[in-house]
Amino acid sequence: MTKSFDVVIVGGGLTGITAATTLRDKGVTDILLLEKESVIGGRVTTFHREQARWDSGAQFFTVRSPLFQSAVASWLEQGWIKKWFGDRYPRYAGVAGMDQLMKALARPLPIQLNAAVKRIEQTKQGWRCVLHTGESIASKAVLLTPPAPISFQLLQKGNIPIDNALRTKI
Repeated sequence: MTKSFDVVIVGGGLTGITAATTLRDKGVTDILLLEKESVIGGRVTTFHREQARWDSGAQFFTVRSPLFQSAVASWLEQGWIKKWFGDRYPRYAGVAGMDQLMKALARPLPIQLNAAVKRIEQTKQGWRCVLHTGESIASKAVLLTPPAPISFQLLQKGNIPIDNALRTKI
């Protein structure tokens, strides 16, 4: 049996989590976030070994807009992040590693882990994401958040043409 959603988001990194949160906040609730790894966060990863902890990828972030600052204020209040340094453009880091921020942001979202997308196909009803396991997930819309070369590969494997001018622009 094929699962079906209004929107499927491919990629459980910061962009995918932010997109899913934004859609949910705008009233789109029939969504699914697909992440190929066994953990959420994409390039925002924290490694733990015995008493040591280190971030790989994003180790901090900088706030430069009032809109983003309002979200960051909420994260500070919830204890997910801490101000690291900087006054004009403050830098923030995760309290227990950057991956904990990703996990906190993703907690209320519908996520399927270990869901590597093999290809994306266009159907009469919309789209189908075919996973490496053979599972198919149908949707009215698909949002791709992996890096552009990976997104292009998924579309190419599903025989979806990509305009060269668009490919060059992206």
